[in-house]
Amino acid sequence: RYLNKTLQVQGVVTQVTQNQEGGTIVNIDGNNIMSTVYITLRAKEVPPATGSTVSIKGICTGFLSDVILIDAVIVK
Repeated sequence: RYLNKTLQVQGVVTQVTQNQEGGTIVNIDGNNIMSTVYITLRAKEVPPATGSTVSIKGICTGFLSDVILIDAVIVK
C-alpha cells in the first residue's frame, strides 16, 4: 500500500548517523515501542539535531515493524 509512495512523517529524532556511502541516516521514533522510521536524506540536506522534532518527506521502500524512507527532504 505504501511501497514506492511519497510519505511525510513527523517525530523526534533519536539518532543521526552515516551509511557506508556517506549518506545521512536519520532515525525517528515510531508510534510504538517496537517501531522506528529509518530515513536516508538527500545529499544536500542538513541533518537535524538529535532530540529535535521534524517533518520529513521521502519515498517508502520498506514497511513492516519499521518504516524505511529514501531520497528524503526536511519539510520546512
